[in-house]
Amino acid sequence: MLSQNHLHVSLLYIVLLTGTKYGCGGGGCGACTVMVSRYDQLHNRVLHYTVNACLQPICTLHGSAVVTVEGIGSTKTKLHPVQERIAKAHGSQCGFCTPGMVMSMYTLLRNKPHPTMEDIREALGGNLCRCTGYRPIIDGFKTFCDVSNAFNLFPQASCLIQSTCLLTNHKRACGSLCFQGDRLKLISPVDLTNLLELKTEYPEAPVVVGNTTIGTNLLLCHLAFVFQNFFHSTRNILSHLHTVTWGKDGVSVGAVCTLSSLKEEMEMAVREMEAERTRGYQALLQTLRCLAGKQIRNMATIGGNILSANPKYDLNSVLAALDCTLQVMSKGTVGQICDHSISHYLNGKDMYLFLQFAFSIVNAGMKVVFKEGSNIVESLNIYYGGVGPTLVKVGRTLTPQALRCSALGRCATQEAACRFSDHVSLFHFKTSDIDPSEALGMTGVVTFLSAGDVPGQNRRMWFNNPEELFAEEEVTCVGQIIGAVVAESREQARRAAQRVKVTYQDLLPVFFTIEEAIQHQSFFDPKRKLERGDMDKAFETVDQILEDEIYLGGQEHFYMETQGLIAVPKGENGELELFVASQHAAYTQEVVGITLGIDSNKITCHVRRLGGAFGGKVMKIASLSAITATAAVKTGRAVRCVLERGDDMLITSGRHPFLGQYKVGYNNDGTIMAADITYYSNGGCTLDESSFIMEKALLHMDNAYRIPNLRGRGLVCKTYLPSYTAFRGFGGPQGLMVMESVLHEVAVKCGLPPQKVREINMYREEECYTHHKQLFSPRDMLRCWDECLDKAGYHDRLQAIQQFNTYNRWKKRGISAVPMKFGVGFSKGFYNQGAALVNIYKDGSVLVAHGGTEMGQGINTKALQIAGRILKVPMSSIHIKETCTGNVPNAAPSAASFGTDAVGMAVKDACEKLMRRLKPVMENHPKYTWQQWIVEAYCQKVSLSATGFFLGPHTGVDWENSEGTAYYYFTFGACCSEVEIDCLTGDHKNLRTDIVMDVGESLNPALDIGQIEGGFVQGIGLYTIEELQFSPEGVLMTRGPSQYKIPALCDVPPQLNVHLLANAQNPHAIYNSKGIGEPPVFLASTIFFAIKEAVAAARRERGLGDSFPLSSPATAERIRMACEDQFTEMAPSPKKGTFKPWSINI
Repeated sequence: MLSQNHLHVSLLYIVLLTGTKYGCGGGGCGACTVMVSRYDQLHNRVLHYTVNACLQPICTLHGSAVVTVEGIGSTKTKLHPVQERIAKAHGSQCGFCTPGMVMSMYTLLRNKPHPTMEDIREALGGNLCRCTGYRPIIDGFKTFCDVSNAFNLFPQASCLIQSTCLLTNHKRACGSLCFQGDRLKLISPVDLTNLLELKTEYPEAPVVVGNTTIGTNLLLCHLAFVFQNFFHSTRNILSHLHTVTWGKDGVSVGAVCTLSSLKEEMEMAVREMEAERTRGYQALLQTLRCLAGKQIRNMATIGGNILSANPKYDLNSVLAALDCTLQVMSKGTVGQICDHSISHYLNGKDMYLFLQFAFSIVNAGMKVVFKEGSNIVESLNIYYGGVGPTLVKVGRTLTPQALRCSALGRCATQEAACRFSDHVSLFHFKTSDIDPSEALGMTGVVTFLSAGDVPGQNRRMWFNNPEELFAEEEVTCVGQIIGAVVAESREQARRAAQRVKVTYQDLLPVFFTIEEAIQHQSFFDPKRKLERGDMDKAFETVDQILEDEIYLGGQEHFYMETQGLIAVPKGENGELELFVASQHAAYTQEVVGITLGIDSNKITCHVRRLGGAFGGKVMKIASLSAITATAAVKTGRAVRCVLERGDDMLITSGRHPFLGQYKVGYNNDGTIMAADITYYSNGGCTLDESSFIMEKALLHMDNAYRIPNLRGRGLVCKTYLPSYTAFRGFGGPQGLMVMESVLHEVAVKCGLPPQKVREINMYREEECYTHHKQLFSPRDMLRCWDECLDKAGYHDRLQAIQQFNTYNRWKKRGISAVPMKFGVGFSKGFYNQGAALVNIYKDGSVLVAHGGTEMGQGINTKALQIAGRILKVPMSSIHIKETCTGNVPNAAPSAASFGTDAVGMAVKDACEKLMRRLKPVMENHPKYTWQQWIVEAYCQKVSLSATGFFLGPHTGVDWENSEGTAYYYFTFGACCSEVEIDCLTGDHKNLRTDIVMDVGESLNPALDIGQIEGGFVQGIGLYTIEELQFSPEGVLMTRGPSQYKIPALCDVPPQLNVHLLANAQNPHAIYNSKGIGEPPVFLASTIFFAIKEAVAAARRERGLGDSFPLSSPATAERIRMACEDQFTEMAPSPKKGTFKPWSINI
């Protein structure tokens, strides 16, 4: 057991409690949250707290009770109120994060049956959701704040847990406990003396309490040691190290005291003591509130935080500035470090990627003491963390511009590549020779796969570009797959992958950025262009010409469930079954067939549901499926492959980075007469879907604006990075963003409000033509715009913001509103099709199978609604079968916001066929029930099975003539957002957002609003938070939630108002509805432009211009530097080429 000693392994693979999900392996997402109950001997009570099962060693839970989501309620018995309310509030889309959310809320209610909203926000601070936008989750859980809704939430669980904990603790032996496996040995000491003796005997063994440092290092660094000792310091046994003692001069905190316990003590001190004495405690409390999530704070200890010596850990700088004393002990010796009296006057400040659940970028602890009755500084302590390998102290120097720093302590760092997955282990380096012999000799290893083991084609062509399954001769990126290890267990495969020896030679030139690709003229074909009007003539007649550019960074999908599948050989006629998480099962089937050299009719792909996808499970999963299928065929056994989070981020890549360069001709009144825009995207090392994504960016470049002379050119750069792929919006958010940047900069140059310039240039005629000559009516788009400004109170709030900015020097607010026109459907017309199969059984029940995949967007729910509406039966009588290539062949991908349109029409067609067959039976027996009609139809030999097919519109673009109907129809919307920035730190708060969306006649308003909110919050990440960082050598450094931050609950605007446009029609789609999955992502650009308005307000106050560069995402660092003041002048940016950057803009 100790070789796989974490709690989640036991839950998922041994006791088979699969409700606890595994999302990241580092305690960074909260999907694996469970409740631990432990008896507290000091206070004679049972403690309930949440932990991350992926970090919690199973042996450390001796004497504890663990409750998973299965233990509180289920659909088989009865749902717990927490589960019921999150469901009724539509707080679950893909559902992968839901068990963790439920357990966090359940544990809060165990400790506090009547929580406040602040309690709920803190409890959920360690849980991430990529689908919902968090609002419906909060809506469901905030009902527990109402005392009138209170009832007995835990009728029997309390007695059961308390009895278990008491019984286990009474059975505890007097001596220490020892757990030993084949690679690990864990000793739980009986008391402090025993611990010191053990530490003397095993000086290199770490002391583990929460495992939040050791656990993540084991995962991220892949430490491959033969034998390792650990000491587990239980809180009950080492009570001396757990206590918090208050005295007249301050407080003494035991090293085993968790960060949650410390936070509670600080909150008590702030409440009960006079304010003058609690300044230091307030600073410490401020830091603790932002440090990690609730689960990590429940596990991590103050001693571990200090002794980890990580400069990014926040507490050390605050504690150092407080002149705290650190008492250290060894056998027979007691000593002190930093022996100073404790003071309470402190200001702690941190600069975060994130407001919650984060490591700081830079942290500081500052303590100043003034001479009594004066403003003379008597003493000053300043400590910085995150500015070097160690904590540094600032000292006085001769020049006021310079700072002298002295290092405190040591910090050791390690780097290693993530190279494993689950049961099939993948690894990746530039290679000329591979030697797997050592790996093959390890216990549990079954075989090794490389290009030579592929029975069919290892290389296939994708639109005239080669795609390799395994690298054969040349590896073109860090992250390309060169081989796979198959082993009996996940851990064995992971360890064996580290032992495969790879030798390689560097190939030059190697480049990674768009700029470098332009210099080398490295582009994929085809290069696209759209143009209308006479550009040269227009530029000769305009009042002003502006040339500028904007860079937009990429984005990681961060679906909560990583890529995974199971391949099962059937052992007869070469048949193979795949249980795969794919948005495009037919394409997966095709790629596996090519790889194995067998026909598609022998390969069956099953897709039940996806734990999020967002476009990332269309292409990449097909290659992983082919690798896993190859392993299954070679071994003759079922093989499972699930990527670890770091491997998933490294291998599969995400949204394309874009560079938009533009030349704009405009008149002084803000009318844009001509725009010439060149789009560059970083496509990576292979084509993937990059050319289609660039096409969509070009097709959306006009957005809502009638620019008479418009030209767009699109070039996909070929670089030595993992190939970028589809992501929600598919190039639309990038293409739209560049145009909105054009409008914003023109408004600045003209000295006009951006909202006015947008209105001047909008499409307004009843019948308008896009720049690719597609006819549409902007009527509903204009209605969305007007209603949005009205419901948001835009003009009144703009005046209030101006007044706020006048009276606040270091905090500024901004507001921005943006319209949107977004094309729905595939511009490649052959994808605009859908198919379904509907069977009616003699008992009257209905089975529906369709070609779409459920990934949280609600396609199955809408299919149920449509079938129920046509057949006139309750939805409870209808069952949706898994997506299966054996039932519905050759299905199009669930993408482009077109899934419900295609599948819904196909289901409708099949149901209408059945109703036409049943019509004579119904007319002849009008008093029969539904079941009697079906039985009678069966007796009359009427077929009760029907296929449905939707022949979608023919779409396509003639790129030579810049014309064509690219989309089925357009979804319209408008959004207004207000933000507040901190000019000193670059931090920003999203205050309010109002969205008006045209969804036609919504099939299900709850689902559509959920998609709008979820897409918008994902867009917040794209434009403000999520930043992919690559080393100068092209290695992705942000490979997990500790380095890469997606929006959390704290990033959602407190006021998020979504309105569906009334009386909207769409005759093109199912029941006049509209596709809604992708469009809302772009609406979050209003946050970006509101930030830009706030920065401009700060710059105007300092006499600087309103026009300034700001790349996306608008991170804290970029906002801070854009504000420009006397402080930024002290840290001028070095000239390019004079230094080696730690990360590059790709």
